[in-house]
Amino acid sequence: MNFSAWVGWRFLHALGRGRGWSLLAVLSVTGLVLGVAALLAVLSVMQGFQSTLQDRLLQATPHVMITSKAPLGAAPRAALRGDSRVRVLVPFVTTPALFSLGGRAEPGEFQGFSSEAWEAFPLGSGDPRVAPLAAGEARLGRGLAARLGVFPGDTLTALIPEAVGTRLQVRPVPLRVAGYFNFGAEVDQTLLVAGEDSVAAAGLDLTTSYRLALDDPQSAPAFVAHWQAELGAGVQLTPWTDRYGALFAAVALERRMMGLVVGLIIAVALFNLVASLTRLVDEKRAAIAMLMTQGASRRHIAQIFLAQGAILGGAGSALGAALGYGLAENAGAFLALAEQIFSFSFLGGTYFQALPSEPQASDFWLVSLSAALATVLAAAYPAWRASQVLPARALH
Repeated sequence: MNFSAWVGWRFLHALGRGRGWSLLAVLSVTGLVLGVAALLAVLSVMQGFQSTLQDRLLQATPHVMITSKAPLGAAPRAALRGDSRVRVLVPFVTTPALFSLGGRAEPGEFQGFSSEAWEAFPLGSGDPRVAPLAAGEARLGRGLAARLGVFPGDTLTALIPEAVGTRLQVRPVPLRVAGYFNFGAEVDQTLLVAGEDSVAAAGLDLTTSYRLALDDPQSAPAFVAHWQAELGAGVQLTPWTDRYGALFAAVALERRMMGLVVGLIIAVALFNLVASLTRLVDEKRAAIAMLMTQGASRRHIAQIFLAQGAILGGAGSALGAALGYGLAENAGAFLALAEQIFSFSFLGGTYFQALPSEPQASDFWLVSLSAALATVLAAAYPAWRASQVLPARALH
């Protein structure tokens, strides 16, 4: 330990001697610990919400939807499957529809799949153990089923829009309900899935529409930009972000704003730290003057108080990161305890049964290092003030 750090550490021993500035310093470090912990916990929970919601939606939503005016040839399909980013490419069709049963009717989305698609995705169930749909069968979201009042074994009618010349008419398709699915997202309120025979009965074509899954769903816009130019104007590629991009952009913005608001706790702690170190400078003027008469330069004196900021900031950030990790990992348990204490469901009316949390190592490093650096910068003013002490006046 060099001279400045050693003296700064010795000055901090006054924390346990009951001095007024010591209480302020303790409160400052405590505020820093709580601020870092709260910020990391909030970021982890918001990331958990975003990741969980995205995973659920992408189970039922194509990463890229491909539609063409004419049946897509074998060569383009082989080229797409040969792309290292592509995991699955299967026939798939989707269209708006109206579902009717016993005088009730609800708008929604009809999705039809080939047997090949069912093998690639456990579509309509979210569970690979569920058997594929038989002829004339369909599965629908629990929310949609509840609104229609249907049960397994019932037969509902899907009214599929169909263009005939310049007129628009609907084609009724009877479907026997084989069961429900529950992705835990908005699609549970609108989606119905059926097999190839139902697609044919609806007058839809599985040879001109495909569902494409990527290893990294976030690369969908770049993938579309590349392949749209390759496949030409006769083929349209639509990334999932066209449908849900605004939603996740709003979630990301909310995460940043929550981080900013909670980060103000750290700012308050830094202001208190400046005040505590400034008071320490006033109390240690005589000691500072003695050090200067013994050969310590103004640079050494400034480094003493910068070292104090580094020590306090490092300790506060480390403790805050540890506490924040504990809060993030046990967020669900803490929320359940709070619900028992207050007899209130915080997640009532949402698709979440438990509080999701996903700690990110990058967040922990960024917040901890930023808080530690900000503490050192906050110590700059007290350090400068200490370096301006005049030994003759301080010892008078």
